[in-house]
Amino acid sequence: MGDSEERTAYTPEEQNEIDRILGLLPGEQTEKGPAEAAQVPPSGEPGGFEDELDLSSDLVELDETPPPASDEIEDITDIIEMVEEPPADEVADLEEIGFDEAAVEVPTEIEAPPGEEPAALEEAPSPPKKVGKARTSIEELDELTSMEPESVDLQDVSDDRYVEEAEAQRGPIAEEAAGPEESIDSFDMDLGPIEEPFQAPPEVHIEKEPEFDIGALSDISVEEMQDMPEAGAADIPEIDLGDMVPESDLPSSPPPAADFMGDFQDEGIPEPLSMEETPPQARRAAPSPDLDIGMEQEEIIPGIGRIEEAVSTEEIPDVEEEPPPEVEKPRKGRARAREEEEDDLSERDIKRLKKALLLFHPALRKAVKEAILNDILPPRDSRQLIDMILSGKSEESINRFLEGKLGRSIDISEGPAPGRRVLTSRPEYTREGLERQKRLFKATRIGAIAALAAFTVTILSYQFIYKPVMAKRLIKEGVALIREQGDPVTKKVKDYEKAETLFSRVDNDYAKDYLPGYNAYGRAYLDRREFELALGKLERANKINPVDIETLNNLGYFYSRVPEGVYNRIKKADEKESRLDKAIKYYKYVLNRKPGNETALYGIGNAYMHLGQYVKARQYYEDILKQDSKSVVGHSGLLNLYIERDVMPRVMSIHSDLVDKKMLTDLPSPLLGKLAAYYIGKKRTDSVNIRVDYGVQSTRFKDPADNPFPAAKAVLEALHQKDPHYAQQYVLYARLNRGEGNLKLMENYAEKACKEMPNYFAALHLLGEYHYLVKEPAKAYGLFREAVKAHGSPPDFTLEDFYYKTENLGNTYFLMGNIFYYFFDKVRYRFSDELEEEPLDAELEQQANYTIAREKYEAALKEGFESPELFYNLGRIDYMNGRYEAALNRWLALNEESVDSPEVMLAMGNAFYHLDNLQAGRGEYLKLISIFERQAESISKVFPDRADHVKIFQTLATAYNNLGAIYELRKDETRSNVSYWKAIDYAKRIDRENEFARVNMARAFKERSEPIRPILDENIPFSLGVYSKEMR
Repeated sequence: MGDSEERTAYTPEEQNEIDRILGLLPGEQTEKGPAEAAQVPPSGEPGGFEDELDLSSDLVELDETPPPASDEIEDITDIIEMVEEPPADEVADLEEIGFDEAAVEVPTEIEAPPGEEPAALEEAPSPPKKVGKARTSIEELDELTSMEPESVDLQDVSDDRYVEEAEAQRGPIAEEAAGPEESIDSFDMDLGPIEEPFQAPPEVHIEKEPEFDIGALSDISVEEMQDMPEAGAADIPEIDLGDMVPESDLPSSPPPAADFMGDFQDEGIPEPLSMEETPPQARRAAPSPDLDIGMEQEEIIPGIGRIEEAVSTEEIPDVEEEPPPEVEKPRKGRARAREEEEDDLSERDIKRLKKALLLFHPALRKAVKEAILNDILPPRDSRQLIDMILSGKSEESINRFLEGKLGRSIDISEGPAPGRRVLTSRPEYTREGLERQKRLFKATRIGAIAALAAFTVTILSYQFIYKPVMAKRLIKEGVALIREQGDPVTKKVKDYEKAETLFSRVDNDYAKDYLPGYNAYGRAYLDRREFELALGKLERANKINPVDIETLNNLGYFYSRVPEGVYNRIKKADEKESRLDKAIKYYKYVLNRKPGNETALYGIGNAYMHLGQYVKARQYYEDILKQDSKSVVGHSGLLNLYIERDVMPRVMSIHSDLVDKKMLTDLPSPLLGKLAAYYIGKKRTDSVNIRVDYGVQSTRFKDPADNPFPAAKAVLEALHQKDPHYAQQYVLYARLNRGEGNLKLMENYAEKACKEMPNYFAALHLLGEYHYLVKEPAKAYGLFREAVKAHGSPPDFTLEDFYYKTENLGNTYFLMGNIFYYFFDKVRYRFSDELEEEPLDAELEQQANYTIAREKYEAALKEGFESPELFYNLGRIDYMNGRYEAALNRWLALNEESVDSPEVMLAMGNAFYHLDNLQAGRGEYLKLISIFERQAESISKVFPDRADHVKIFQTLATAYNNLGAIYELRKDETRSNVSYWKAIDYAKRIDRENEFARVNMARAFKERSEPIRPILDENIPFSLGVYSKEMR
């Protein structure tokens, strides 16, 4: 403190008033021990809390002779210095642990008035005193000062007693800090009768130092307040936060205050001092306000009840130096009645009341406390006010109630006083803060609901959207791996392993027993002709759900597509049903659960069609059309049935019907391709003529040459309109142009098909065939070799239903064999599977080419390819190698038309001759001669350079020579010679010499020691279409 500042001490009445106000503050207080309470920091230093007020440290000694008493009431509120509120986190911690944990320290010396030396506390001649509870927190002081008026009127204080109390205030503090605790309960202080009221010293002003923080008012414990005697009516007036009423107007004995926060007990309470009867000498001998003398708090401060949770029950050491003063028994009045009325308040209600008051506006909170504690309101109104607060009435309602009862206005405008931070400035203690917290709580609740909804949506999305999507995507990747092109031995095995790994991920992580996955894998394996893998997936799916429609349809489809040999291997030993019967059974399961299912009806129709029960098949297709006359499935089934049955009029009828309904482009692309291939296959031949055979007259279906190429072109145009990039349409265009003899266009379309689908077997085959037809064997062989490789990995569209294979792998091998057969002397085979065009003169190399041709022909037979040319060529190769029986068997395998061919008759006659079956040989020669002699007789003029003339007359010459040889062996000289002469004659007609006949005739029937067999003309036809190698 500066020298200019004056120090003063409080009278007990002033101190009691301060203690009373402290008792109004919320929060529980516990008593500190004297040793702990004695440690008060020096003036200006922080104590247990930052910037707490300690009025005890600001007390100053007064002159020995105080100024005369004055009737004016001194304003002491300016001694309370404005302080800043500690940080919110510190305040929260203090509220949580309670204020009793803050150490209260007593200053070691008290500053003296200007010009005097400060007196040390340990030197003060005061008796030992009990130090009260720890000081309350800064929040209590802020709340106190925020609700109190700017000035507090205290009772008049006697000059002499003021000085004595100031001196007595110093002594016990030092003693108590140095010595052990003593019970103050045993200390009795006889103050004697008090006759005169205290007179406050005039003009006592204490300067406020801006830089000095006054300590807290809580250095006097509540126990001390309880032990102090209750003042009389003349000593402590009723509190009015406005102007104090004159002393003469005060009641002689104010009624004790009701304790609405605890139970009131008046047992053993001494009579209050009568300030009016106390003489000046007694007043000077009055005990220091720092000492508790056994007076109860209720008796000292009228109008306040006992706060049990804020008062420590710990006993206070007695001080034996002076006996406690005798006080008068309190008189029951309105306060006592109100106290008894409010004794039934529970601790829970008290806590609620305190909490509610904290949330009120400071002005309203102040008015409420004044009204309740100062008996301004009658007990009934006080009780009603408490009930309104506990019931949660609004500030406005309570404010209106108080204004009506008090008859004055209460300003509850928002915001604390300028320049002062108070407890209610914290957001949670203001109406604005409360509203903000309500809005925050509402926003938090909405946010929590939104978060919960988002969480729920996330979980549901993960379970019912993300997992199915991931399962579907992984299954799609697995199916793509299964269908991917590759070597069946190396690549596909790895592809299948990867696909099964993906399937396991789906089953373990995303969808257990995922039926669409099982069905998709089953169909993919089936299309790849992995029948056992396909059946495993489909049977597992059927165990998971035996009545699943898709699974039952797929099982029916599987058994309708599986080859007979595979089915015999995988079926159960005791199972007698055929594969098609089993397919029909599964399809009928579907119809039992879902009658009219198009897939099942169509599947049963296909099964009956493959069983050869065409009428039943047609009925099921027609049942589909009865349900829906525009059903593409029904029309497709019927059209496919008539194509397979080769019922061309019905095919054209359905074709016309689809065109009229504008449904032709709705048919599946493979079926349109099959229809176009069917028309192309009906090219006019010696055995086929659609105009004659089927009565087709419309130019929409045939051209002037009676070829159904217009119908084929119309279907290909529809196919191109439906899918311009469908590769098979270009293969069909190439075949169409080959049938029309336009080889260049055939090449162009074949190349375009290869561009659309590089590894398309049919396109590669047709392009190789083009080079074969133009006699480019090396290029043709290279393309045929690529086609063979591509055949093992067909494109996906070739595995679809209705796809018609226009080209056969056996045909590819056949043409590869033809390259070595017809170009035996013009190509050289390399071990790197490459072919070079090079003339071969060595007979050994030529024979090697025949051997390769034979291997290719046999590969064609393994692929199921058969043709008269193949059989004849194979027989000729066997014949050339001396395997006459094998050759004969090849030729006997030819169909009737080919067997009746004169070229085949000649070859077979020679084979019988070498097998010594002369009779059979003679029969073949005679049949040949009868056919060709009729043709020779029809030729009026022979042209030796014409192939057909050469073929007829050369064949007759060979046949007569070989027939003469048979007669010679049979010793029929006449017939033998006639045959030789005819052989020579037919050869002369084409300007050739028949050396075989001349030699045989010269040597026949001559006497020799050893018989000589006649020479047989071995020049059998080179092929069915080529009589000799020169005609290739």
